[in-house]
Amino acid sequence: MAYHHLPVQGKESARHSHPYIVEATLQGSDLDENGFLLDISVLARDLEAILSKLEGRTLNDLVYFEERPPTLENLCRVIWSLLSAALDGRGLEEMSVTIWESEKASASYRAGLRR
Repeated sequence: MAYHHLPVQGKESARHSHPYIVEATLQGSDLDENGFLLDISVLARDLEAILSKLEGRTLNDLVYFEERPPTLENLCRVIWSLLSAALDGRGLEEMSVTIWESEKASASYRAGLRR
């Protein structure tokens, strides 16, 4: 869970929290000798390290949101950027990050990766 407030009229302008659920999806052509695109424990470790920096924090106060509002869409881009840096050089071709802030509301960001 993390907190944020948005520069809009209405209830979103007040500080509030969401129980975010984050999913990362990887794409690539080459599997390793074990048949993995990437060992899932590596992905889980790197994603957990990123999410631990956000957990319980007010997103507006973080450096990642100094020049952009902490919308769900921007949060996807921030997590994508941090995770892509952590996974750089692993032969992955594309990654998407999807975040749900509720059962009905989600956003995604997908882009290619440097191999």
